[in-house]
Amino acid sequence: MNIHVHSHSIYLCRHGESAHNVEGRIGGDSGLSPRGRQEHQLWDLKVWTSQLRRTIQTAEELGVPYEQWKILNEIDAGVCEEMSYEMIQASFPEEFALRDQDKYHYRYPGGE
Repeated sequence: MNIHVHSHSIYLCRHGESAHNVEGRIGGDSGLSPRGRQEHQLWDLKVWTSQLRRTIQTAEELGVPYEQWKILNEIDAGVCEEMSYEMIQASFPEEFALRDQDKYHYRYPGGE
């Protein structure tokens, strides 16, 4: 039991805008876009990132210490990794329709 309770703020945020965000692609490990590299000023901050480049670049842009945690990596999109939704619809129309029906339980072929 922790009897030394202190008030701490915890901020959860997403990585800065990535190149894939700009291109409308899902998943992958793209870097930040120029907009995602905008300068930020934060002090006395501890940051945990996934192991993906865009999250690490976001932390580095903040200029504060950070730790990488694999558990924070996003779900692998399998054969659809780094494809846009338009590309998925053209290449895997049945999978696209299945995902559209229940995206919270759907898993891409070969993905998590």
